[in-house]
Amino acid sequence: MKNQIKTKEHVKTNLKNSDTKRKKREVNLQNPINKLENLEKKQEKSCPGWQETFDAALDIVALISADFEILKINKAGYENLCKKPDELIGKKCHEVVHGLDSPIDGCPCAEAVKTGTSGRGEISDHGRIYMVTASPIVDKNDEIIAFAHTVKDITEQKKNEEILKNIQKDLEQKVIERTADLDRKNIALQEIIAHIEIDKKKMKDEIKVNMERIILPILEKMRRERDNEKYADILMNLMKDLASSYGINLTNGNVKLTPREIEICNMVKAALTNKEIANLLNISSQTVEWHRKKIRQKLGIVSKGTNLSSYLQEL
Repeated sequence: MKNQIKTKEHVKTNLKNSDTKRKKREVNLQNPINKLENLEKKQEKSCPGWQETFDAALDIVALISADFEILKINKAGYENLCKKPDELIGKKCHEVVHGLDSPIDGCPCAEAVKTGTSGRGEISDHGRIYMVTASPIVDKNDEIIAFAHTVKDITEQKKNEEILKNIQKDLEQKVIERTADLDRKNIALQEIIAHIEIDKKKMKDEIKVNMERIILPILEKMRRERDNEKYADILMNLMKDLASSYGINLTNGNVKLTPREIEICNMVKAALTNKEIANLLNISSQTVEWHRKKIRQKLGIVSKGTNLSSYLQEL
């Protein structure tokens, strides 16, 4: 009989302990929810209408538990997901939102669980790109009881950034190409300027030689002679070619014409006959002809058909 009484008491004790444990578990499960409800009451008391503000946000805002259940979600959230609030509350967010058995890669809530700090990142889902954040909500013991979770669709922003990036890339390429083109043109311009400088120097040299070797001797001759008309014709003819290479070609080191031969060249170039040249220089026509042969020889005129006067005019 005593044993039966002890057994009954033992059973009652076990039932009582089991009931205590069950209630404790229920309290533990209810504790985060109670804490959140207390927070909500305080928020409503300190800031009336916060739920309306919560729903007025254009981005998705939700309260997520430490084990990823949706505790609260604003109007933008359930409308974006095309679901009613009671279809989301108490459900795992990765299941009802992403159709996955575990948090999606890059989930800021999962990251915040690991680090204990706020998480932020970008995730792609169903062809859209989202900026997501998760900020831990802690109790008095600094234990995480939930997350303030925000989701912003940045797909269009990303597209615009890509467009701007491509535009910038195209502009940079055009700048590079334009710079290269300007560099090429600058090089070409420098070459043109260099050629102009060379031509200017050549012209100065030609004028100097023509003046010193061709024009001045004739002027000196005119100063000494009385019959200046023929010399004036020769001078006028030579003045037309003052900036030509005529004087340089006649006086370069390879040709080696004598002053007398240069003088005769000037007269032949002016289309004077042997007799006219002989009279001006007070020499015989035969001597003029001898000089003409020497001139042709030094200038390398081999063909007898080449007219000396025409040849000199082309120099």
